[in-house]
Amino acid sequence: MSEKIRVLLLLWSLQGGGAERMAVNLMNHLNQEEFDVRMCLLRRYGPYLDLVDNDFIDSPGTDGAFAFDHLGNRAVFKPGRLIRGGLLAPVYLARMMRIHRPHVVISFCKGTSIATMAATWICGGRKFQWIVREGNNTEAVISDELQAPLSRQALKWLTYRCFSSADCLLTTSHQLADHLRKHMPRQPRRLRTIHNAVDLDFIDQKKIEELAGAPGKPYCIAAGRLQHQKGFDILISAYAKMKGNKDLDLVILGVGHDEEQLKGLAEKLGVADRVHFTGWQDGPWTWFARSRFLVLPSRWEGFANVVTEAMSCGTPVIATDCGFGPREIIRNNVNGLLCPVEDDEALSLTMDLLASDEKLRDKLVKAGFRRAKDFDIRNIVKKYENLMREQVHDAALANLG
Repeated sequence: MSEKIRVLLLLWSLQGGGAERMAVNLMNHLNQEEFDVRMCLLRRYGPYLDLVDNDFIDSPGTDGAFAFDHLGNRAVFKPGRLIRGGLLAPVYLARMMRIHRPHVVISFCKGTSIATMAATWICGGRKFQWIVREGNNTEAVISDELQAPLSRQALKWLTYRCFSSADCLLTTSHQLADHLRKHMPRQPRRLRTIHNAVDLDFIDQKKIEELAGAPGKPYCIAAGRLQHQKGFDILISAYAKMKGNKDLDLVILGVGHDEEQLKGLAEKLGVADRVHFTGWQDGPWTWFARSRFLVLPSRWEGFANVVTEAMSCGTPVIATDCGFGPREIIRNNVNGLLCPVEDDEALSLTMDLLASDEKLRDKLVKAGFRRAKDFDIRNIVKKYENLMREQVHDAALANLG
């Protein structure tokens, strides 16, 4: 193909998660000589907007028209919001597809992908290669979003229908791919895995920036949205049980609807004066780099970006062995430590161990940094480029046939 490959990235917003970070990385690092990349947001919102050239971003004029993402997951399924988003989002995406005439569309996250499927119906079919990127534990997310069994089954059916309709289903971990392969009633044309990237050069610059607002004594750290999935309640319980918690504070970076509940738990357990909620931080890496260690206490994940980012900062990591992701990054007791999921006792013991063993921390720092290099942005972007070339090439052959 002599012309550039036109790529359209579709997201709800740039609110600040692993999917949004990967989309920003693609915008900034895909080979501009070969790929013409644009991003379409259903809401022009989020801290990552400052990291991309906004001239290459499209969004509707009505800022709140599709504003599901800033709410709790269950708020999406209130009838008014569901009907409004379900009708308006596909129409807008279909319009963007007609305007930009992409060769490749990559939809990020379940809701955007379902809206993309509906948009292709509005367009009367598709003349592009559609890659659905799934970066979370699909069934766990659906169970968390909906309480009624019939609603869960309906959303699961719709989600799997969407996944199997794509030209390629792209997952962020091999465990997630295996899970979907076993549970989807109909397989997609192509199922691939590309791990999330870490921008080592960018983080190397950011981690040495001045840090304001940190505790005046050593601290361990965790980061993520303050919601059930991330398991911060388990972390606070584990921290309260640590023998060495009086010499080590706990810092939690992030925002979310569980914040007041988590603060109440810290108060109840008598550690509120040593647990610090800092809110969203544009530069978490300087916090990571100065911490004693990072903890990922999640109940489930799709990959766990924070693990590789902490490793790239020279910070040892403890993570729950949740589905999915941490086990593909961490080799237990070699470049990090793994703990059982939802086990505050085991997590507390592991935190005490790492807090008191400087030699172990040094070992994990060195091995963890080497492991982070495997996810360097340059390596990961090349995999995306190869996948898109492959999709476009296959489509060209099919048209010839």
